[in-house]
Amino acid sequence: MDTIKQFPLISIALIFLACIKFEYHTETSSFNVPGLAGGMLVIGILGIVLLFKIFNAVESYCMRRRWLRVKPYYRYDILIPVTILAVALHMRYVGPEIATKGEQQNLQWIFEWSDKDLSGHFVLSVIGIVLLLRILTLIRSLNSPPIDEKPVTC
Repeated sequence: MDTIKQFPLISIALIFLACIKFEYHTETSSFNVPGLAGGMLVIGILGIVLLFKIFNAVESYCMRRRWLRVKPYYRYDILIPVTILAVALHMRYVGPEIATKGEQQNLQWIFEWSDKDLSGHFVLSVIGIVLLLRILTLIRSLNSPPIDEKPVTC
């Protein structure tokens, strides 16, 4: 089933998803997603996938028209999975407790993800920058002389 052909049907399903709240509970933890946030998350993921499909279609068009002799290499694409892993891990390391001024116990050092509330914005920002770098690389490839057989990188 092609996602692009079924996009109107998927969009209707996502609109209904935005009206549903999901909760999951166990003995030790609980998890809930407000319907609107879940629907917006799925719509955002679909939008990012569509942006990459559009970009790949433009690149294929340029290759067919022989505007590009070799396919450009996008070395910054690796930032997307690295960013998602960094956000997903939310690592936290703490040092030993020490006595500070006023006989108060504090941790000697803390190393943790700084702002969990802005994790989604961080991932979207990195994806946006990677897409802009892909566009820059494609434009540089179009402007490069056809004699060079090396792929253009940015």
